[in-house]
Amino acid sequence: MIFGNPDKFAIYIDEVKDWSYPDFKEGIFAYIIKNQIIPNNCFGISSTLSSYWSELILHYNSNQDLSRENQYIFELDDIEAYNLLDKMRFSDVDNSQAWTYSLLVGDMIDDSNEVYLVTFNDKEKIFFKAKDTGFITCLELSKGTIDKVLLDTYHWCLDNLK
Repeated sequence: MIFGNPDKFAIYIDEVKDWSYPDFKEGIFAYIIKNQIIPNNCFGISSTLSSYWSELILHYNSNQDLSRENQYIFELDDIEAYNLLDKMRFSDVDNSQAWTYSLLVGDMIDDSNEVYLVTFNDKEKIFFKAKDTGFITCLELSKGTIDKVLLDTYHWCLDNLK
């Protein structure tokens, strides 16, 4: 299943029965941002799909409590913003704030470059670096676009991955 618009932001989630066990639904989980699949090797990675439920709703809740709202980062040049978020995330100091902006879930943390979400007023921006090219990309959306995709995916998981 694909939730959202792959031209902008979507989540691809699909159970692979041959990878699954009675108590664990295994499959593929990936983001599609501007028609780029993240992680780009997602078809070769088995993910325990039920582990993504709670992380999807945590991302949704982070958007609701405005913890991703940051005018300074939002208004930076795309490359500067990504590099600042990356520096915060991988610094030796407390990096919990940078985790606030991270959109990665589950196995994606080990298998792809970081994807960050920053909001300001009625807009949201996704920053990501393509693993194969290293090119930093930003996509600006209306605020709530990501939330709808997160919730639609979350509800599908609840209904289909029991």
